[in-house]
Amino acid sequence: KYMVWTTSGTTGTPGIFLHDKNWYTVITAVNVLRIGDEWYNWDVIKGMMAAGGNSASIFAGNGHFFGVTMLERQRQSNRSRAKRIQLIPVTLPISEIVQRLNTFQPAMFAGYASALGLLAQEQLDGRLNIHPSIVISSAEPLSDENRALIQQAFGVPPRNNYGCSEGGVMGYECNQGHMHLNADWILFEPVDSAYQPTPVGQLSDRTLITNLANRIMPIIRYELGDRVSLSPEPCSCGITLPVVNVEGRTDEILRFTAAGGQVIPVLPLALWSVLKETPGVLRFQAIQTAPDQIKIRLEAKHATDETQTWERVHANASAYFASQGLGNVEILRAAESPMRDPKSGKFRNVWKDNRLST
Repeated sequence: KYMVWTTSGTTGTPGIFLHDKNWYTVITAVNVLRIGDEWYNWDVIKGMMAAGGNSASIFAGNGHFFGVTMLERQRQSNRSRAKRIQLIPVTLPISEIVQRLNTFQPAMFAGYASALGLLAQEQLDGRLNIHPSIVISSAEPLSDENRALIQQAFGVPPRNNYGCSEGGVMGYECNQGHMHLNADWILFEPVDSAYQPTPVGQLSDRTLITNLANRIMPIIRYELGDRVSLSPEPCSCGITLPVVNVEGRTDEILRFTAAGGQVIPVLPLALWSVLKETPGVLRFQAIQTAPDQIKIRLEAKHATDETQTWERVHANASAYFASQGLGNVEILRAAESPMRDPKSGKFRNVWKDNRLST
């Protein structure tokens, strides 16, 4: 048994989730028999063997997130390959991530979609020089623009999966770019705001999942904030599992101007992991309001601890921005609490003000 720390897609409430051996066996089988068969053709396998099988993942390294725990499981189950499986924290400055990747030379390269897109540009600009056989995107929507940029930079089409700590690997892309649900291990229910089933082909307000593989801690009709739609037509690739379209996160890469005039990008999930892991934080929203300013909406777990929680948030955010070369960024607390987008109804965490032109 092992524990996973995660957050609810709707409320952001932290929780401890226990996964048993049966769950891990199912997830491993799905990865090997389904995803492996679809993604790892002979060219990919040859390329990985030639590069020594090095695997690098750009994830949040300061919490028990699904991707992180799976990497740790791989290290524990195969000690001889442990040194070839590397987690590079997404919170590091981009220049340091580039340096580590250039030194490590991964054959398999995985990360958040926003991080992969940014690193693809680093490759095209000549600062990054790696040649992965497979690139895997997760946790954020993979836009057509980012997909094309990643393929141009690394010479291979990015692969995309869909998962969470509560449900594991819920879906994976086929060779035609369609996301197939592992519907035999996850009950997946798109619902409207009244929790009534959403008709096939229509976008849901949220999603409920039931994990059929985890027996030690049943997850039953667990609410995710994801808005999805199920395809009414089967995929022509031949896989009979249902196809789902996922709206996913709507957070943005922020770009701040350093004291010396340099524009430095900040990845949304990097900032998210810094703020969400701050003790006492229940929910937050970070909005860039100027080239050197950010406003944070904060809700503490306990009303009596709001002042201390804000002081911790401010200290952690200041340290993070300083580590990125952005010690000049002003961090302000918003007067209002976190709230849903009035148009979409979706809860966003990180974005820039529409009036900001940079």
